[in-house]
Amino acid sequence: MESELILRKMWKKWSVILCLFGCLFLSLPEMLSAHAYIISSSPTDNEILTQSPDSVYVIFNEPIEAAFQSLTVIGPSGERVDQNNSSISSDNPAKLSVDLQSGLPEGVYSLKWKALSGDGHNVSGTIAFQIGNKQVGEVNQVSKNDGHSLPSWDLLLVRWLQYSGMALFIGGLIFHLFLLPHTEKIKLRGVLLPRSKVMLLLGFGLTSAGILLNLPQQAASDAGVSWSKGWNNELISETLRGTTFGEIWGYEALLLLVLSGLIFGIIARAKADSTPSIGDMIFTGLAFLCSLGILLCKAFIGHASVATWKNAAVTANFLHLSAASLWIGGLLSLAFLLPGIGRHGSKDRDLKPVYWETIGRFSLLASICVVILLATGIYGSLIYVPTPYALFHTDYGQILLAKGFLMLVMLALGLSGFLRGRRKQRSLGSGIWIEFGTGILVLFLAAILANLPTAASSPGPPILTGTAPGGYKVTVNISPNTLGMNHFKLDLQAPDGKPLQNIEQITLKLTSKEMDMGVTEITFPGDKLYEADELITMAGRWNVSVHVLLKSLDVIDLNLPLTVGH
Repeated sequence: MESELILRKMWKKWSVILCLFGCLFLSLPEMLSAHAYIISSSPTDNEILTQSPDSVYVIFNEPIEAAFQSLTVIGPSGERVDQNNSSISSDNPAKLSVDLQSGLPEGVYSLKWKALSGDGHNVSGTIAFQIGNKQVGEVNQVSKNDGHSLPSWDLLLVRWLQYSGMALFIGGLIFHLFLLPHTEKIKLRGVLLPRSKVMLLLGFGLTSAGILLNLPQQAASDAGVSWSKGWNNELISETLRGTTFGEIWGYEALLLLVLSGLIFGIIARAKADSTPSIGDMIFTGLAFLCSLGILLCKAFIGHASVATWKNAAVTANFLHLSAASLWIGGLLSLAFLLPGIGRHGSKDRDLKPVYWETIGRFSLLASICVVILLATGIYGSLIYVPTPYALFHTDYGQILLAKGFLMLVMLALGLSGFLRGRRKQRSLGSGIWIEFGTGILVLFLAAILANLPTAASSPGPPILTGTAPGGYKVTVNISPNTLGMNHFKLDLQAPDGKPLQNIEQITLKLTSKEMDMGVTEITFPGDKLYEADELITMAGRWNVSVHVLLKSLDVIDLNLPLTVGH
């Protein structure tokens, strides 16, 4: 009863703290995060120049990595006409430029760019331009992202190995640190030590494999070559020296080295005929902190690293990874380690109280993890999935839905185990293994999401609707809602629901909410059909200002939010 009272008090305390934490995250303004994309260039796509420029450049929406960038220009005959000196501007880390040969002849040229985003993903594309007024027709080679681009198997394997390994390792540590009651009267090391060693060593082995294999795999991905070619010293060196991933990987490797020493100390100090000493708990606690340090490093690599509110996004990512590892690892510790306690009871050594108290402690831990997962999951969805269309029509959104469904399955299985634990009826049985297996699938889907473009890259054709003062209803359709040429269509209704008449002129003004891009203005004549094709110059969040002038000289003004893909 006393332990149950303590658990209830802890649960109430943590519930309040975590609810406040969740409200804080959900109250932050919406932001978008995706791979780097071009916001301006010189020349622009399909621009016709009167004379040969001395240099060309592209500017991205975010700083790009110093390594694995290139900017090349191909002439009308297929020859390279740049001076092979592409570089990132010292004044603007988002600007990539290259000098051209002098006196280039008339014709169509292709500016091919390649860069490495801050989130560790390659981006590339082509911009066509023309020198001279010779009629050669429009060439548009800008690539588009439709939201469907599944990562390769090697990316998934490496990320999944690390996620699974960390869950196993952390699960083994948390079992001895928190889940298993510490008592001098019951010496359980002889029962748990062999399996605990297996769990810790397997988790550390998988984690080590994931971290060590991640370096050549990332080098291959950055260079755009196959994984077999990633074991090149030059590519690995460039990755370590010129990318954010390389810097973070160095910290991961250092923590892994420290962790190996701590594991050796834990195993060397462990004795089957004694209860854990303070020194043992210190070693275990330090190993747990090192594990969290590795997860923190992983949180700095990926989509969160290039979010507008980077600190909040990285914190949410770290908490999400930690909560998932604790929950799934704790499940394995119950399934793999806990049954040994129940089988070693006797008349003089009743271990059932230990068994059920361990389950009760896990229920508390799992509850905290669920709250964190829900809060950070909702927060991440607000960042990476800007529209319902993107949730259902992009790979990122669909896999996120699948992950959410599996989390609900885990939650239902966990609730069943929690109820059995409170009643102290029936052992956990095979249900705990099913819940753990579902958790492993969740980690696999998490590995896919970490290597996919976010759903923000393809938010879908929006239908912007609002009601202006006076009861006038304004609807704006924009398609395809990506960078480049878009089709705008307006529908205006009077307060009585009928089509609005007596329109003199309609003006749309598009302004970016993320940086100063100037104003894109579209004017519609006052006839019955209000359609126009105009250029959207940047992905992200925009404001669409609608200004309607009636023949009576009355005006209708309305602002509508727009999210643009790339």
